[in-house]
Amino acid sequence: MPIRRGFIHILVALSWLCSVPGAAQASDAKTLYIDKCGRCHGLSGITAKNDYGRGGFIKVVMLPPGPALNGVYGRPAGQVSGYKYSQELLAAAKAGLVWDRAALDRWLTDSRAMIPGTYMLVKIPQEERAIIIDFLAAQK
Repeated sequence: MPIRRGFIHILVALSWLCSVPGAAQASDAKTLYIDKCGRCHGLSGITAKNDYGRGGFIKVVMLPPGPALNGVYGRPAGQVSGYKYSQELLAAAKAGLVWDRAALDRWLTDSRAMIPGTYMLVKIPQEERAIIIDFLAAQK
């Protein structure tokens, strides 16, 4: 019996260890989003200000808030009602820009190289871009 009980403890420990990385990755993605995007972009409502104090990520908004990013993945650009987009981003939206994986990757690589004159200035390293894009894809 002691061997069997010890074996069960080992199996439980291994199953716990195997489940931790997934949970840690999800937590890391949320933390990365908060750090890189969440100061200006909330996930619900029109702007980041709407997330403040209602379970959102915004602690201190030092810059003008950007449009909410829930549901951004796969959405045509410039579609958050009530947000005043730059003329340059609206022109890109009119030309058919959709926030798919490729567009988000280009945007997060260097937003002003993609759309000169846009309000947003961001440059995120490749490994962080992939994590953020996956996080955004999961936000409906």
